[in-house]
Amino acid sequence: ELEQLIALNVDPTTISGFMNNIAMCYAEMKNTKMEEKYFLDAVKTDPANINALNGLAAFYLKMGDNQKGKEYLDKLLKIKPDDAGARRKLDSLNKQ
Repeated sequence: ELEQLIALNVDPTTISGFMNNIAMCYAEMKNTKMEEKYFLDAVKTDPANINALNGLAAFYLKMGDNQKGKEYLDKLLKIKPDDAGARRKLDSLNKQ
């Protein structure tokens, strides 16, 4: 249903939100390939999608790729510098 909604919409912010939701569904199904794909698609569609940026950071950290995780946390903090959760995660990663 979300893919049908994507096809019916023209607003990049809305489409990106749907893609983010699809990525989270794939995360629940433990399909990491599709989870990554939809998070990346969401960010390509709307580079300011805070939820997708956070999702990608968490995804890469879960996969053990701390460098990519940090990159997406940095991108998130450039858009939303007051995000305390992202700041804590990044600070913790930088201390390692």
